[in-house]
Amino acid sequence: MKLLLFLAPILVTAALLWSLVLQPFWARSDALAAQRDRLLAQRDLARTQIANLSAITPEEGLPESAFWTAETPALTLSRIQSVVSASARENRVTLSSISTRPAKAVGEYSKFALAIEADGLLEDIAPLLASLEAHDPPLRIERLQLRTRPTNATDVAGTTVYAQFELWGLVRPVDAQ
Repeated sequence: MKLLLFLAPILVTAALLWSLVLQPFWARSDALAAQRDRLLAQRDLARTQIANLSAITPEEGLPESAFWTAETPALTLSRIQSVVSASARENRVTLSSISTRPAKAVGEYSKFALAIEADGLLEDIAPLLASLEAHDPPLRIERLQLRTRPTNATDVAGTTVYAQFELWGLVRPVDAQ
C-alpha cells in the first residue's frame, strides 16, 4: 500500500509531463521532419531542373521564335517586365525589385538582362522560375540565389524564401529584323 501511495504521484506526474510537454514536442518534431523532407525533395528537383536547362547559343539559323522583338530596347525590356510581373502574380510571389543590366553584344544579337529580387513560399518560387524558363520567346535564368527568411516558429505551412536571379534573353538588332 505504501509503495502504491509512493508510485501514484510519480506515475501521475509522468503522465502529465508526457501529455503536456513531450507529446506536443514530439508531434511538432514529426511535422518539422516532414516539412524538411518535402523541402529537400523540392531542392533536389530544382537542382535537377537547373542542371537540365539548355542555354541559348546565338548562332546563325536560330528560329525567329528565339528572339524578343520590339521597336526599341526599352519596349523589349518593358514587355519582359510585364511577363515577369504577370507570372509573379499568378504564382503568388512578391517582386521586391526589377532592374536592368547593360545589354551585351553576342555576335550579331544583343543579350539583355534583368536583375530580379522576389519573396514568396518555396512552393511558389519554383513554379515562377519554371514558368519564366518555359516562356516563348525564351528567357533564361542565371546566378540564382535562394535564402530562407525567418518565419513564425509555429508556422509549418511553408518556408518563406528570398530569391535573387538574373533573367536574360536575346534581341535581334532593329536593322536585322
